[in-house]
Amino acid sequence: MPHQKPDREDEFFDEGEVNPDEKTMTFLEHLEELRWVLLKVLIAFLVGFVLVAAFLDNVANLLRWPLDFGVRENPEVLRLVTTTPLAIFTVFMMVCFLGAVAFSMPFVLYFVGQFVAPALTPKEKKLLVPGLVLAVLLFLAGMTFAFFLLVPSVIRVSVYFNALLGYEVIWSADKYYSMLAWMCLGMGTAFQFPMV
Repeated sequence: MPHQKPDREDEFFDEGEVNPDEKTMTFLEHLEELRWVLLKVLIAFLVGFVLVAAFLDNVANLLRWPLDFGVRENPEVLRLVTTTPLAIFTVFMMVCFLGAVAFSMPFVLYFVGQFVAPALTPKEKKLLVPGLVLAVLLFLAGMTFAFFLLVPSVIRVSVYFNALLGYEVIWSADKYYSMLAWMCLGMGTAFQFPMV
C-alpha cells in the first residue's frame, strides 16, 4: 500500500491562488520598497515628535499623572529634580519619544502591513487587517495598563519603602520619564503575546 500524505484540514496553510498577472519584484525593487516604508515610518514618528514638542507642557503634565496619583495621599514626600545641566534635555527627549511612539504606532503597523500584503495569500490577507487592528489595540491596552495601574503602584511601593527606611525621596526627572517610557513600551509589547 503506497504511503499517502495526510490531508491538511487547516485552510490557513492552503497556498491560495497566485495571480499570474501580478508583477514579481526583483530583490532591489523589494529593497527600494522597504526604503520607502522605512521613510514613511520615520516621517510618522517625526510628526508625532514635533506635535508632542509643540505641546510639551501639556504632555509633560499628563505624563506626570502616574507620579501624582502614586503619591496622592502625601504629595510633598516626593519631588522631581534635574541633577545635571543636560538632564532637562533628556527629559525633553523622553517625553517627545514616548508621545511619538504612541502617536506613530498605528501608522507603523499600517505601513508594514502594506509592505507585506502583496506576498500574502488571499486567506492570509483576510487576517491582516483584523490582526493589525488587534495589535494596535493590544499595544495601547498594555500602555494604558502600565500608565494607569503599574507605574502608580510601583511609585507607591517605592515611596512606602523609602519612608520605612527613613530615606528622603528625591527623584531625577529624567529617570522618572525613562522609567515611565520603558514600562509603558514594555507592557505594550508584553500585551502582544495573545497574537503569538
